[in-house]
Amino acid sequence: MTSPSEIAFAGDARLYIIGDEGVVFSEGSQELFALNTAATLIWCCIEDGKSLGETVEFVAEAARQSLNAAEPMVKGLVGEWGSLGLLAGKGDERKDPLKRQVEEEIRTELPHTLVGEPNYTRAHLYQILDSRISVSFSSIEEETMVHPALAHLEIQDGGTADCEIGIATLEGGFLVFENAKPVEWCDRKDQLTSVVKGLFGASAINASRYFLNIHAGVVGNGENCLLLPGQAGSGKSTLTAALVAEGYQFFSDEFALLQHETLHVRAVPMAMCFKSSGWDVVAGLYPQIREVPTHQRFDNKIVRYLAPASPDAENGYDRALPASTIIFPKYDPEGGTSLAPISKVEALQRLMEECLAIPDWIDQGQVAQLVNWIDGIDCATLTLSSLEKAVRCACDFWQSTK
Repeated sequence: MTSPSEIAFAGDARLYIIGDEGVVFSEGSQELFALNTAATLIWCCIEDGKSLGETVEFVAEAARQSLNAAEPMVKGLVGEWGSLGLLAGKGDERKDPLKRQVEEEIRTELPHTLVGEPNYTRAHLYQILDSRISVSFSSIEEETMVHPALAHLEIQDGGTADCEIGIATLEGGFLVFENAKPVEWCDRKDQLTSVVKGLFGASAINASRYFLNIHAGVVGNGENCLLLPGQAGSGKSTLTAALVAEGYQFFSDEFALLQHETLHVRAVPMAMCFKSSGWDVVAGLYPQIREVPTHQRFDNKIVRYLAPASPDAENGYDRALPASTIIFPKYDPEGGTSLAPISKVEALQRLMEECLAIPDWIDQGQVAQLVNWIDGIDCATLTLSSLEKAVRCACDFWQSTK
């Protein structure tokens, strides 16, 4: 029989139990691993000092299986944990987080250089998160293209900017500056707004202090908020817009910024973005979308930007609320519309898959905080083909969790 000393977990790997499942965090590799009920039981057995043989016997008895059935599962999991660096001697290498900052949408080689300072003729000052960002234009054409996507964030106090973005029209395209340094180039005017908007959002978020940045739509009701994490094409932006049309507060259709200590979600109210495939649906909620200029995004999608509703009279767009509900939308035109609750462990795993940025090293105490946070949130998946039905499903589930 294998002795207990032959199996030991890496010193930086720790199990957190949620319900009858668990997650393991390896601080050295900065990775989270989801464990189902059986895997959680096996981990606990080994952590308690049981040998491999004793673990097989315990699992077989608990699952009412034969030793021959339990042994491959136990050995397979232990082998997998070893390959992931979760066993002693294999989890000691310290790695930096893979995602440290939000990248602006387009990064291209700069084919042009500019001698001297651009001749800016017009400028606007905007406020978002903790940043005051000025955008200067060298022509009315530039201003007409870009400013409407940022106008709802404009402030009039004439103070100093924390970040300065400038646009210069050159032969063959537009050169974009950040703090007097050329950083982006686009050769078509319908690309300019997406370039500036991406640089604008990245600058503001990277200058803010936060714990995690999740790719998600977010709406609030004044007391708590609903997160809608998902990849492009999942329907999160359209569902976010539909919930805002129902009267909920707009936080973002792209970023869920979780704050340190509280893990409250802070609003990042950039203009809502709609791809051409969703214009007809969105027009039923926001008829003005058909009159908004079109832009080419970094992924070559043709989009329109729509500013959110008027801000709060007292706090403007700066708001932060605790999350009470997480719904993972998935657009499926042939799949009907239905909502299904999921476990907290599955939700945490899926949430981390949508993580855009981790600005700081995460320790076990912060993971314990994250686990405690998700344990108090109701989570579900939402397959949607009908936007109207999806809104009702989301609202009913959200209201039932209060």
